[in-house]
Amino acid sequence: MDTPPILDIIMYRMLNFFITVLASEDTLISNIFKNTLLASTSYMRVNINKIIAHLNIDYHDIFSLNKNVLKKTLYNMKGEKDWQCNLIEELLSMRDGTVTTDLEDLEMNDIRFMLEQVSTDFLNR
Repeated sequence: MDTPPILDIIMYRMLNFFITVLASEDTLISNIFKNTLLASTSYMRVNINKIIAHLNIDYHDIFSLNKNVLKKTLYNMKGEKDWQCNLIEELLSMRDGTVTTDLEDLEMNDIRFMLEQVSTDFLNR
């Protein structure tokens, strides 16, 4: 199974956290998160609405979703990979030795450095 785009993975994780908290046994925590869906000034509500629109999930299904259904939704999407995904997959394959390269001067330290730079590129913006 191919790896979904990074943005889809982030959205999946945020929605998974949100539905887990909605189903919390602690009524105080559960009610706080339910109220974020009703508040007109809630950034969380705006983010959740964007995520469910992106993942093509009906608003009312949030309360009945579970992790498995959400994961199937994520992997059934046909999103376009970010350029970093392909590069990271190739570098990981080179690091693991499953892919060889014609670059004679490329050492393991260079591969690790490139992986680190691509993986943390967003931190430098």
